[in-house]
Amino acid sequence: MRKLSDAEVATIRSQAAESRSTSEIAAEFGISAQYASAIIRRRARQQLGGLDEDTVRGADVSTAVERFLADLPLTAAEQVLAAAARQLARKLDQAAESETIGSAAAAPSIARELGEVVERLRGDEHIPDVIDQLKAQRDARRLAMFAGQRDEKA
Repeated sequence: MRKLSDAEVATIRSQAAESRSTSEIAAEFGISAQYASAIIRRRARQQLGGLDEDTVRGADVSTAVERFLADLPLTAAEQVLAAAARQLARKLDQAAESETIGSAAAAPSIARELGEVVERLRGDEHIPDVIDQLKAQRDARRLAMFAGQRDEKA
């Protein structure tokens, strides 16, 4: 099995999103259909906060983010996002090194925010999942409660 670049992995996933068959994708990239399927379903080449696991392995988050950003041609707006990614990575590294409860509590939200910034830099479209559905249901309930409260006051 040959090593795929991050760009090739992204291309495989985007082609699958465009309804191209797994066997066609596998043939184009010289990989097995099973491996192509695993990449598409994100069971292979999983990402941590939008960063490929090969990029992250053996490095602190700041180093992984710098490796990710090194090859990206960035517009002015993307440079702002890159600066935000660097700052979030530093905060996440600091949280990992800290032994305080506050740092441990803050780490998941920092990681989530970093992941969102990296996804935007990659140009990945967010694919709604179960969590997004639950959030949408929660927001709809809150909106309905708010509307009901307004009607009662009127």
